[in-house]
Amino acid sequence: MPIPAVAQFVLEPTVPDTPMAFGNSAAVYIGNPPVSGGPPIMQFNPTGTFTDNTGNSLLYGTIFIGVPNKVATARAVTIMGGTGRVRAYNYEGGTLGWQE
Repeated sequence: MPIPAVAQFVLEPTVPDTPMAFGNSAAVYIGNPPVSGGPPIMQFNPTGTFTDNTGNSLLYGTIFIGVPNKVATARAVTIMGGTGRVRAYNYEGGTLGWQE
C-alpha cells in the first residue's frame, strides 16, 4: 500500500496500542524493553532475528504512522525480534480497533 507524502511517524492520542501490546509511548517504540526511537542500530539477521548491533539482544516493538490529527489514517507495523516477523495493522476505530 502506498504511503501518502503527508504521512509521518505519528501516534494519535486516542488510538490504543496494537494487539501485540508492545507499547505505544512513542511513534517509534522498539527495543528490549522498548524505548522511544529504538536503539541507534537495529538489524535483521540472516537467521531471521531482529536485533541490536551486537546481534545478542532481540528487539521487538511498533512503528506508528499516519497523517497527524486524522485518526482514520492510523497504521502500525509490529516487529517480533525472535522471528523477525512483521505485522501490518490499520486502525478502523470504534469497536473494530486495529485490523491486520
